[in-house]
Amino acid sequence: YMARCSAQELLREWSECTLRLSDIIGTAVTVASVPGGMTSAAVADAAASAGVRYLFTSEPVTRPVPHGPCVLLGRFHMRTGMSPSLAGALAMGKLAPRARLWLAWNVKSFAKRGAVRLYDHLREGFFARYRVGVPGVSAASELTPQPSATLANDDRSSRR
Repeated sequence: YMARCSAQELLREWSECTLRLSDIIGTAVTVASVPGGMTSAAVADAAASAGVRYLFTSEPVTRPVPHGPCVLLGRFHMRTGMSPSLAGALAMGKLAPRARLWLAWNVKSFAKRGAVRLYDHLREGFFARYRVGVPGVSAASELTPQPSATLANDDRSSRR
């Protein structure tokens, strides 16, 4: 999580990433999103120093928060299994679903900050239930692309 980095690491990360992306797209990067959503004043300061003017956090809030030359913007995450009616209620600005997501976010945020290893362990166990594939496969190997048997066979036949 970026919030765990030093001020120097944060500034380097934001500066290098915005510069590289600016080179690729041919214009200045002024909008960014905090990876993992965990933000802090130091994260926002470094982003602003790197030229970011609009910084999306993962906090489910609707009001923009000025932070020096940068504006912090919340967002609501839709996850697998969430209903279309929930998405509609959020889009219409209904208070109850927004409050429920805000409470869940803040409970998780407290756990992330207070018991990092425990939170990461529990999170890994929770998401392991939803993984497709072989039981007991770690999240990291699940995300690593593996060649399919068909591709491997095609590759061997092309070498003949």
